[in-house]
Amino acid sequence: MLGGGYLRERRHRPEENWKPAYELEITSGLLRMVLPTLTLRIKAKQQALLLEAVNLLKTQNHWTLQNDERLEEIRLELKKLNKKGRLALD
Repeated sequence: MLGGGYLRERRHRPEENWKPAYELEITSGLLRMVLPTLTLRIKAKQQALLLEAVNLLKTQNHWTLQNDERLEEIRLELKKLNKKGRLALD
C-alpha cells in the first residue's frame, strides 16, 4: 500500500518466458495531486488527457452523456497514442 494505491507484481503462466512486470494502481485523488507535478516530455499528451479524464470524473456527480462521450474520446486517443511500433508514429 502506498497511501493511495497498490504496487503489485503481475503474474504470468509458468510456460511464458517473460520478465517480471509490475502494476501501480493509484486512486484518482492521488493521481490528481501527483500528475500535474510530473514533467513527462515524451508522454505530455497522455498526461494532459489523463488529467482531463480524472477531473471529468471528479466533477461528474451524476450521469451525463456529454462527460461519457468525452471520456470515451479520451480513452480512444490514449489508446492511439500508446500504440507501439512504426504505425504509431504515422
